[in-house]
Amino acid sequence: MDGLHLNALTSLLAILAVHRGQCDPLFVNSEVNAVVGEEVTLPVTVANDERILSLVWRKVEGAQRVMVYSYIPAEDYRASLGPLEGRAELVGLSLKIDKSQRGDAGLYVIEATLVQSGPQEANINLNILVPPTVTVGPRNPYVVRWRTNVSVSCSVGDPVPKVKGLSWRKDGKVIDVSRAKYGHGDVESPSLQIRNVSKTDWGTYTCVADHKTGISSDSLELQVEYPAIITEITKSLTANAGDRVLLECRAEGNPEPTVMWSRAGSRVLPGTQAFSDGLSTLTLGNVKKNDSGVYTCVASNNIGESHTRSVRLRVEGSETNSLTLTAIIAGACAGGAWIILCLVLLILWIRRRRRRRNDAAYYSVGSREFQFLASRRLAELQATKPMPPPAAPPKRSLMTAGTTLESSPRRHDPSKPTCETLDKSRMRAAEGGRRLARVIYSYHPQEEDELELKVDDILEVVKGDDSGGWWYGRLGSKLGLFPSNYVEMMTTASGLAKPSAPRGPNGRGEKPSPGAKAGRLEELVEDPLHVSTPEKRGGGQNMSW
Repeated sequence: MDGLHLNALTSLLAILAVHRGQCDPLFVNSEVNAVVGEEVTLPVTVANDERILSLVWRKVEGAQRVMVYSYIPAEDYRASLGPLEGRAELVGLSLKIDKSQRGDAGLYVIEATLVQSGPQEANINLNILVPPTVTVGPRNPYVVRWRTNVSVSCSVGDPVPKVKGLSWRKDGKVIDVSRAKYGHGDVESPSLQIRNVSKTDWGTYTCVADHKTGISSDSLELQVEYPAIITEITKSLTANAGDRVLLECRAEGNPEPTVMWSRAGSRVLPGTQAFSDGLSTLTLGNVKKNDSGVYTCVASNNIGESHTRSVRLRVEGSETNSLTLTAIIAGACAGGAWIILCLVLLILWIRRRRRRRNDAAYYSVGSREFQFLASRRLAELQATKPMPPPAAPPKRSLMTAGTTLESSPRRHDPSKPTCETLDKSRMRAAEGGRRLARVIYSYHPQEEDELELKVDDILEVVKGDDSGGWWYGRLGSKLGLFPSNYVEMMTTASGLAKPSAPRGPNGRGEKPSPGAKAGRLEELVEDPLHVSTPEKRGGGQNMSW
């Protein structure tokens, strides 16, 4: 007996009971719907809250009634049995089923024994709804070739009840399957056919099933492989010689096309740059007249034939202007560099000449210029700069074989000029040609035009007077000022002679004796600029002061 007949029988029994003047104390819903997997309750209520002595729920399976729940209040016994074991419970008199299944659908009978009304019975039909399971294919994404016929499948599974309707949508818009472009795509034949596919058919296709439980759908993306096509290109243009020209070409296709520039059979031109969005640029810098011509953009992706479009470039004007400008700029840069170099050399030459001019006062000893400068400098020093006090003088004497250099008697009085008098020194210089002085105190120069003195240095007095103060002199190759109280004038004993080297029996020169060192003293007197002190010359000669 199916559910429809049971419902009719239940309604008939209720009508008869009312006709007999009796009222059924059990109130139930004759039909309940539930979605598979969800929780469902078969509701029952009792009139006047009449007490229950016992209650049993049974499920009709064929000709049998299978007990699924039992409740005895007096014994506080309740249990779910049979196919609902562990999934059913009693809520009042209602039967609650957890995680409903397909097999739970059917006719349920409640048998209740009431205190006043006695045994009572009611029927409830449970419908388990199974929504459709929509699946589209054959895969996602679905890649198809340009200009082919394709079929997009759609299955709805085994819904309960069957779907009421089925439709297709592309990018959210309903497809009119009655058009010649399409075929099928309805409840009777859910798969959608697409004829002569083009790039405009690229999109998202959705199969939609209308069911009692609601709408179910599934989608896939249809991708179309189509040939490359150039969508944008620079228009033909005219440029001036020396200009920078940029040519652009944009193409699309699937797979992504390769875009190149060619001219006169050259496939790839220098200056070509490709980008990921199908854009290719050609840069021509400093164009010339021979750059005029037709430039062709070629796009290809191995689907169908390559697509080409061309642009014509015309270069006007003379290239001489740009070359002349370049030459002028280069010449200006070179000329500027030469001018800078000449200025640097001129500055160096002027500085060197100025330095030589300043040094000329020291090297031109006999000139009027030096005499004037020396006199003026000495006068300034005598008037403004006192002589520094000397340190304690060392007591030495220069001894050679048969010759003695005598120091001035005033050598032990540092506050007075340490010379025998400059006039006497001049007289002796007139006889010997030079006035010599020996350093008896070390002196460190305080200004650039002063000499550095070290004990036992021999210097030549160039200018000075008997009053002492500052003198001009020459030490080695340097001329400068020095304090007169740091030196003593040198005199030579009379009868100084240059001994000659003795000869041996064979007429050859022999090793000079120690007495021959006296000749060194004469050399010292004659040219003090080329004779160093014993400390500077080393221990080669025994000369002591």
